[in-house]
Amino acid sequence: EISKIGVFYDTVEESLQANGFAPNRNGAHQGFLRKAA
Repeated sequence: EISKIGVFYDTVEESLQANGFAPNRNGAHQGFLRKAA
């Protein structure tokens, strides 16, 4: 359950959100890549 083996997401944005990452930014500087907890 913790490692989420076999879990698939439909979009990149959905997978980023589910794993605690900030959403993609189109054409801009990436900045911090993880959300502050």
